[in-house]
Amino acid sequence: MERTWIQNIAMQELSHNTFFCLCANQFTGDQCEIAPVNTDPTVNCPDPIVVDVNPGSQFAVVQYGAPICIDVEDVQLTAVCDSASGSVFFAGLTNVNCLCTDSGGLTDSCSFGVTVNAAILQTIQDCPSPFTVFTEDGNSFAFVTYQTPRCTGGIDTLSECRPSSGDKFGVGVTSVNCFCTSGVDPTNNTLPDSCTFNITVLEAQPGILGCPDDIIRTAPPGEGSLLVIWNPPTGPSPSIILISNTHDPETFFDVPSMTTVSYVFFDLTSSTTLECTFDIIINDFLDDPPLIEDCPSDQVVDAESDQPCVVVSYIRPRCNASGNITEASCSAPTRQVVIPGNYTVTCSCEESGSFIEMCSFTIQVNLVPPFYVAVCPDSVFRNTTGTTAEVFWNEPRVFEAFSVTRTHAPGDTFQCGSSTVSYTYRNMDGRNTTCSFLVTVIRVDADPPAINCSNIEATRPAGGIDRNVIFTEPSATDNAGVAHLLPGPRRSGDVFPLGVTTMTYIFQDTCGNTAECTFSLTVIPGTNNAPVSNDCPAGLVNSNFVIPGCSDLEDNISTVICTPPSGSPLFTPGTTSVPA
Repeated sequence: MERTWIQNIAMQELSHNTFFCLCANQFTGDQCEIAPVNTDPTVNCPDPIVVDVNPGSQFAVVQYGAPICIDVEDVQLTAVCDSASGSVFFAGLTNVNCLCTDSGGLTDSCSFGVTVNAAILQTIQDCPSPFTVFTEDGNSFAFVTYQTPRCTGGIDTLSECRPSSGDKFGVGVTSVNCFCTSGVDPTNNTLPDSCTFNITVLEAQPGILGCPDDIIRTAPPGEGSLLVIWNPPTGPSPSIILISNTHDPETFFDVPSMTTVSYVFFDLTSSTTLECTFDIIINDFLDDPPLIEDCPSDQVVDAESDQPCVVVSYIRPRCNASGNITEASCSAPTRQVVIPGNYTVTCSCEESGSFIEMCSFTIQVNLVPPFYVAVCPDSVFRNTTGTTAEVFWNEPRVFEAFSVTRTHAPGDTFQCGSSTVSYTYRNMDGRNTTCSFLVTVIRVDADPPAINCSNIEATRPAGGIDRNVIFTEPSATDNAGVAHLLPGPRRSGDVFPLGVTTMTYIFQDTCGNTAECTFSLTVIPGTNNAPVSNDCPAGLVNSNFVIPGCSDLEDNISTVICTPPSGSPLFTPGTTSVPA
């Protein structure tokens, strides 16, 4: 039995102190004879958890609240679980077991289930219809935006599209492929849901709308002129005004003739002149029937099943009537959107409203499975301390490819700079699809330049106070290229005083590393040589003479003094010696 005595401070007011007897920790009874009892802890687990896999995978990272441990003796206890919160849980049911242990070794456990729903193959929705845009500002491209299709089922996400909305599209027709990633499993060749639509970029004639194409007409028999009507071009804004035109619509033209019609506009905003020109060709009526030429061959076009509508086109045949060339009339437009099937196009040449000669050809549109690069790598960047680096990447993912041609493979060695990696895939039908991305190797240099640095002694030319001093400057080399001297210090050829001057040169390489060189430049005086006169006159018979020249090693310009000077009245008859 243990007793602990404490003084009751509250009783200090009495004439004597009062003491109480307390039992040691957790013991009870009058004599402190009852030992404490350790009770079992209690642990409460979270409710079962149900989540979906992460998009494009077969697992999920699951966070859950920590189980709660309750114990009478130990206030703070933490449960330990065999799968901690934030762990990766694969598709299916996983039981998480948690254990709570108190200081006396007593335990309690609980468990709860984490269910990860397997990937649901998403369905693509709201695929855009084909549309056409025009270039701007004279460019041969246009930045095109479109509504990105949605992927529904499981977790709703936006599809991945290539090219992406907002990318640069060149002139022509570009197929945009959009696909869903959730539920795609390369191990069992599960295909993602996808769609394809075409974006056509046309070159716009700057500042002029509706410039007509060439107009070809054949006059009826016996007519000397023919009335031709057209819609005149216009400026798209009030700042672009028409200043002249050679002909008005509803003008008569001679038979036969070829006339160039011109409309000239002026842009008030940019002060530039814009012109629209087209030819009007009037052919004479001939008795010889026209012959049809250049009838197109039969065509076979493939339409992928996810986007069965395709654009087909052909070149319209010509009608040749004794050299007068016109376009044939055809039963279908030269460019149109069609669905799979067989189509017959008939073209004809006519004279005076009677059909003279015809030709026909077929366009067969076949429905084939889609073939495209599902995932093309993004640009890859690698750092290196040398001039080359081995670069790795995940190769493009393509379904039903028969062969592949590539410019590089993962693990190839690349030089510093940017290189284009291209893959071309071919399927059994002979269709190709491509994927290209950039690999950029960046040289990282941590070594500063190496400097050849030492004290220098130079001689200053004699003959004056301020003289330019020439000396051999410190130099630097660098393992990553050229080291440049930073601006600031005085250089060889500058003016220096006699004595010692402390100089500091700082060199920097192409990666920004610097090295410093501090040295003493000692300037000593040079020897002052006597000047030398030259071209001294001789044998003169009068007092006028040319002043001789003078050269000096130290002074660029020296003055020659002659006594008496040239032309002086001090010369007397006879011979006089003139010192210079």
